[in-house]
Amino acid sequence: MEKRQKVILKEAISNYIQSAEPVGSKLLVEKLNFSVSSATVRNELKLLETLGFLKQVYTSSGRIPTDEGYRWYVDFLEGSNGLASVAPVNAQLEMIAVQKVKNTLNHVAKVMSSLMDYTAIVLTPDIYKMALKVVHMVLLDLNKVLVVLLNKLGDNQEFVFNLRQRMSQDDLNKVSQIITAKMEGLPFFESSDFVLRHLVKEFPNYASVFEVLSKEVERLSSFHKTSESINVHGVSKMIQLPEFKNVEMTKNVLTELEENRFLTELISSHIFGDDDGVVIGKEFNNEKLEDCSLVISPVKSGGVQAGAIGVLGPKRMKYSYVIPLVKQISDQVQHYISDQDGI
Repeated sequence: MEKRQKVILKEAISNYIQSAEPVGSKLLVEKLNFSVSSATVRNELKLLETLGFLKQVYTSSGRIPTDEGYRWYVDFLEGSNGLASVAPVNAQLEMIAVQKVKNTLNHVAKVMSSLMDYTAIVLTPDIYKMALKVVHMVLLDLNKVLVVLLNKLGDNQEFVFNLRQRMSQDDLNKVSQIITAKMEGLPFFESSDFVLRHLVKEFPNYASVFEVLSKEVERLSSFHKTSESINVHGVSKMIQLPEFKNVEMTKNVLTELEENRFLTELISSHIFGDDDGVVIGKEFNNEKLEDCSLVISPVKSGGVQAGAIGVLGPKRMKYSYVIPLVKQISDQVQHYISDQDGI
């Protein structure tokens, strides 16, 4: 694509994002102060349409971006320092310095929704899959034991089980140390069955507690479907945008937000990379969301996946504002989480 065509395409998409109105050659000549005629710009628009970046809604109307046009626009912004400078939101985020990662991320969704007309989304972590940091066992009664699991993100998971035989607190401390040494860095509820069965053989003196603990973990896991969840804010603002006058589109998007399984899986598939992501239109591979875009940024702490934040809106999203805003907030959240004592 020639330089002039890139300038015209960028300006056409930028104007459509701002106005939600198809863009014609006359407007572009005025905006760009080109020393060429409206007819020349119109020919360039036809060429860009042939290349698949623009399309005409009606024969006599101006042009709007295609999915390919939006993808080119996002890639252009990210590759040419075309993203806007976003005012710091530190003051609003100061309130999120709380102990629980899930609480922190849920508060972020509220902050983000106040800064834009789109839907803010956060994916909170599944504590059953988080890497174990330490196990503590506390004797509550003659045969009742409290198990406290602390993961790498500082979240606690607690449960109680009954011993078959009496054990002292010193014995439970030793058992706790053994399990911690064997399982630190592993997801406890997904790995414990295999590890505990081997510990029965390796430490026969504590076989009974390992066997009971293994059965209790299996029982708890059977009740667990997923604690990984999406928290959404700002839907009411988003559906006021012009695109959502289309009742079918609104119904489709609200259905996906309500059911949230697809979005959970989609965001999860993106957040285990190091880079932010932008999903546009048909890239969702979901007809109900093909008129939308999603900006995603993973949240990590000490190399551990802590969740993700994102923004869902129409394809006519203000990418030059939303992408750097999501990145800035993601960085701030990671900073606050990393400063927590439990990390």
